[in-house]
Amino acid sequence: MPFCTHCGSQLSEGDLCPTCGRKADQFRPQLPVNTAAALCYIPGLVLAIMFLWWNPYRRQKIIRFHAWQAILLQSFWIAVVVVIGMLFSLFAAPLWFFIERLLHLAFILLTAFMIIQTYRNQTVVLPYLGAFAEKSS
Repeated sequence: MPFCTHCGSQLSEGDLCPTCGRKADQFRPQLPVNTAAALCYIPGLVLAIMFLWWNPYRRQKIIRFHAWQAILLQSFWIAVVVVIGMLFSLFAAPLWFFIERLLHLAFILLTAFMIIQTYRNQTVVLPYLGAFAEKSS
């Protein structure tokens, strides 16, 4: 379905956008909602932030929710690795190597699970992070 690149509203038949009045030659097709929401979970925070910024994606509540949840999940992950890394480097540095690998594997599996479930249009609300993401979106 085509969407207006300026205001994000869905287009119907005709030459002009019903909301902002732009000409039809300025319209581009949009990614499906499930694809855009699933792309938010790709590690790196860039896509999630971009989907919060781009029209018409930022106008859709489900994409905003997944973008915020992905940002919070990845920020939480960074904080956990830094804090636990500092603690283990002080007390048990050799053990940190194995624990870090297990934590990274858990994060990769969780991220893959979130991408797959979101692409299937099944919303997974993570404990604590999901509640905050619902308030933010």
